[in-house]
This record gives sequence, structure tokens and C-alpha cells, in this order.
Amino acid sequence: MFGFICIVALWISAFPTAAHAAAQSPCQATETVVAGDTLREIANRCNTTVTELLAANPQIRNRNLIYPGQVLTIPGVNNENPNNGNPTEANVVISPNSGPPSTVLSVTGRNFPPNTGVTVGIGEPESEPVASFDATISANGTINTQIAVPDDAQANQQFIVVIYVPGQDGARATSQAFITTSGEEDASITIAPTEGPPGTMVQLQAGGYPPNTQVEIGFGRVESEYDVIAQAVTNADGGLDRQVRVPSFAEPTDRFVFAVVPTGTSDEAFSNVFTVTGDGQSRDPQVTISPRSGPPGSNVQLAVRDFPGNTRISYGLGVPGGQLLDLF
Repeated sequence: MFGFICIVALWISAFPTAAHAAAQSPCQATETVVAGDTLREIANRCNTTVTELLAANPQIRNRNLIYPGQVLTIPGVNNENPNNGNPTEANVVISPNSGPPSTVLSVTGRNFPPNTGVTVGIGEPESEPVASFDATISANGTINTQIAVPDDAQANQQFIVVIYVPGQDGARATSQAFITTSGEEDASITIAPTEGPPGTMVQLQAGGYPPNTQVEIGFGRVESEYDVIAQAVTNADGGLDRQVRVPSFAEPTDRFVFAVVPTGTSDEAFSNVFTVTGDGQSRDPQVTISPRSGPPGSNVQLAVRDFPGNTRISYGLGVPGGQLLDLF
């Protein structure tokens, strides 16, 4: 099964790639990334391309690394903007959409007059900005900047970012709303699955941490000390979504928890219990691919586990019930 699935991806790539045709997107002006999403999957369901997504979201520095909760601008779509929905009108998108006071927002403006001076401000809806600064639109009509939520913002208070060209008839656009949280949200961690042998890959999701903060991931027995097994960085919303492997030292029938702690602090939070079973030596090999469908030329990510270590493998090309061709 491993060889067959892998080469299906190569086989798809062997056919000519269809040119991307402009079509009305079924998506809103922004898409929030969920667990398992890739740029390719988002591009496919929004009738766009990865290249266009990257151009519309310059904050993405690694095309293979996006996070659940991250808000992406969908190129050519404006139907969530408070303006009339014409995709050629100026529009503004912010990220994240919620957070504590003093959160720094990434601001992207599009379709403004090129090389034009503008004012960027933040304030409550239907009110004057409480803070603003001057900036200049780029030669292609875009602007990428940052602005901070006021320090004295109250929980559940809403703010919008406005970008406008000074003057009575100047271009003007406002963002979706940012909702202020209390800043005192308790950190939380969940894991799945909750049982398995040593070596089991566990999906760990955490929230309520400071944004863009380095954290340590620990593993230990319930109500005991833990060992640090990995390090990571929270996303712009203070969340974390990644896979971690149950260490080999975990003993069967024992109960363990995962911990996530901001580096250099003692602000630890613990997951639900993971119960260790068996010795992890008799599991069947597994293969997963993502995405599971797409047009010719799609890039497919493949993950394998539980194959014999240091063993040469062969890839095959074929269709169900047909002949396989070994490549090496």
C-alpha cells in the first residue's frame, strides 16, 4: 500500500498542469486555517493558486508552515468587507481577530491608489480612531503594516482598523472586527488519541498562551515530574497545534500527561491523561497523504510510520487492481 499511494502523487504530476482559470470564489474575503489545512487545499477550495495566496499573504514566510487560527486573505474576494463587495474596491484585513489588550495586529490593505499617502487608524466601530499614523501605499496598491490594540481596552470591546486617503473623496476601507479578550484566559491542552504504545504519535492542541512565545513540551507521569521532549513557538493567537511522539521510556499500563510551559517560567498546564498500552513492537505500517484530492500538478505530502527501521523501500505506480511499476 505504501508504494502505491506514494506514486499516485508522482503520476499526477506527470500530466500537464491545467492553467488556472479565473472563477468566482466560494470563499469569503478571509479564510481561517483549521487543523490539517495546507495552502494547496485552501487554494483548491477557493478557486485560486498557492502563488496567488502567497502574494496576498506576505506574512507567510514558509509555504509549508501555516497554523490553525491563522487568518488568510483570499485574493480577488471582498465579500466580508463592509464596503459594497466589489473586489476592485479598497479593502483591509487584520490578523489575529481576537486577543488581549496591547495585541499587535498585522494589517494588509489592498486596491488603494498606488504611491499615495494614507492614514492608518484603530478604534471602535462607528467612532473616531483612538490611535493613528501616516503611511504610504506601495506601487502595486497594497500596504502591509502593524498597529497595536490600546492598552486600556476592555474585555469584549471591539476594534476595527481603518485605512483612508485624507480628503473628502479619498479611498477608505475598514477591517473586520477585533474582539478584545481579558488577557487572563487559562491555558489549556488537549491530546488525541488518549492511549497507545510507546512511539504513538499524538496530536497536541494548546491555547491561552502568550502569542509568538517559545514553549517547552513535557511528558511525565500523572502528579509527578516531567521530562522536556520538544520545543515550539505559539502562533499569533497564543495557540499551538503539533504532533509529538510518546517517548520510548513510557511503561505500559502507566498513566502520563503532556505539559506545555513558556520557556523560563513555571506557568505550566497539563493535558488530559494518556494511558500507555503494549510495547509498541507489533503495530502495522501506516501511510497517510494530504491532500487526498486535487488537480493535475498537485503536491502531495506523505507520512509513513511503523515500517522497519533502516530498510530500503520501493515505490510503485499504478491503479487499483492494476500492475505496479517499481521505480527503485
